Amino acid sequence: MKTVIDYIYYRFTKFYLRSDGRTGVRSLMAVSMIYTMCIFDIFMIIIHVLNVREKVVETVGAKNIGAVAFVPFFGFNVISYLQYNGKFNTLKVKWKDESPSDYRKNGWLVVIAVILPIVTAFFLQ
Repeated sequence: MKTVIDYIYYRFTKFYLRSDGRTGVRSLMAVSMIYTMCIFDIFMIIIHVLNVREKVVETVGAKNIGAVAFVPFFGFNVISYLQYNGKFNTLKVKWKDESPSDYRKNGWLVVIAVILPIVTAFFLQ
């Protein structure tokens, strides 16, 4: 799993290299969003299986759910920053000899990895 997230960070940073530089602020946000959405999806699956949606909304409050989701997102941002700060060149060396077909295939996998948690959350609501 770590290699997949490393690759997603690498591809996002490579895409936004001119505007963000090697730190890749947008890449860190993308990685944090993926982590947060996966955690959110797991909780949504558990809530659906146990059929306790009303109880969760009643306990947390409908207005506070966004604030509850912000806490892990912020935490994952800090963790991602500590993990990836200054690591772009290392990841670039790791994947510099990627063939064009692997580059395209892995690019589609990155797109799927970004979209899948969002689509899953949409269907679980």
